[in-house]
Amino acid sequence: MTGLSSVGGNAIGALATAGSGGLVAIPIADIGRGAWTSSSGGGIFEAVNETSFDDSDSVFSSTNPVNDVFVVLLQEVTDPSVDFGHVLKYRFRKTGAGRADIIVKLKQADTVIATFSHSDINGAYTLAEQRLADAQAASITNYADLRVEITATKL
Repeated sequence: MTGLSSVGGNAIGALATAGSGGLVAIPIADIGRGAWTSSSGGGIFEAVNETSFDDSDSVFSSTNPVNDVFVVLLQEVTDPSVDFGHVLKYRFRKTGAGRADIIVKLKQADTVIATFSHSDINGAYTLAEQRLADAQAASITNYADLRVEITATKL
């Protein structure tokens, strides 16, 4: 499957926040899955909803993806009452040949809080730990409606 982009190892889209004992929000539901599939055959969120990375299950974009998007809802956490120390963690890799890029967005409903781009990803799992700027964290007003959106494209 040339150019099959995958995101896996669980804990994709886990949002850790400062304060209140270091809260962690993990995916609890699929909002949209596009052409993405889960290695387990279940929901996308089920393959990426653990707090420890597990390479036995992953999610995969379509072969040769073009703006192939999935969105997962994160579990509600208590507002930590601080605007620092918010970190979005996820892992990704590609399988197959060719260049593949991904864009990861943290959103509150349809409002983009932060965007992270990864170009020409390789075949080894890469851990991304994206620290939100204080202003980005301050813009979160509803911790019950946070989502992670991942878009894969093969060039």
